[in-house]
Amino acid sequence: MITLKSELKDLEKRRKFLVLIAVLAASSTYQAGINPPGGFWTDNQDSHRAGHPSFHNEFPQRYMVFFYLNSTAFMASLAVIMLLVSRRLCRKRMNGYLLRGCALLDLFSLMGAFAAGSCRKVSTSVYAILVVAVVFAYVMIQVLVLTFAKDKVSHFFEWVFHATSFKTPHPPKSYKRSNIVNRKPERKWRKDLILIGTLAVSLMYQAGLLPPGGLWPDDRDGHLTGDPVLRDTDPTRYKVFFYCNATAFMASLVIVILLLNSTISKYKRSLLAMKTC
Repeated sequence: MITLKSELKDLEKRRKFLVLIAVLAASSTYQAGINPPGGFWTDNQDSHRAGHPSFHNEFPQRYMVFFYLNSTAFMASLAVIMLLVSRRLCRKRMNGYLLRGCALLDLFSLMGAFAAGSCRKVSTSVYAILVVAVVFAYVMIQVLVLTFAKDKVSHFFEWVFHATSFKTPHPPKSYKRSNIVNRKPERKWRKDLILIGTLAVSLMYQAGLLPPGGLWPDDRDGHLTGDPVLRDTDPTRYKVFFYCNATAFMASLVIVILLLNSTISKYKRSLLAMKTC
């Protein structure tokens, strides 16, 4: 009974978090579905029709991957919103697992849609996926390091905090009281990470599918319809933008996924590792 109450209380706390993720994801995927990467054909030449996605003709397999994953993310977002509309449904234990499952499906589909829609080469798609593994491994390694070196790290930070606040370090009189005080910044860190991570996922997703500089409207001068203009006019600047944007998107997505896991996100050392990302 106590376990059920704690789970329902935890789910109620995550309700706003799930609403924020679902609304921003639904907005981003809806826009991406209506305006797919690569733009549209403007004429009826060479076996294509005006108004059809150029990405579908230039890279049919990649377009189908993007279309189905983007559609899955959109529908999963709507499912989360519909489940959260009714508090009765939200409070049921089975729907708690269903909510988390839909949210994870939404985020992983976003990941795949971004890798397929923002890239034109297999190597760049592989890079985008590898960033996820690197960021996840980085966070887990930091958590493990902070776990094994918990005493030394905590004493070091206590000394730093006392030094910066011009207070002399002294042993705490009540360990329980210090734990209660330390929970407040942890909750604030978690809220900040949720807000920043979710907003970054939404913005970087749109920027990756519709890069700055626009897209080529035709197949002239050695470029393909729908290719980024900036990649041909200033390739170095485009590469810097692409890799930084892809890294920020995937890192934010990993942080949001980890925050969905209450076992990981409730520890201060886990939040500290995620803040460094």
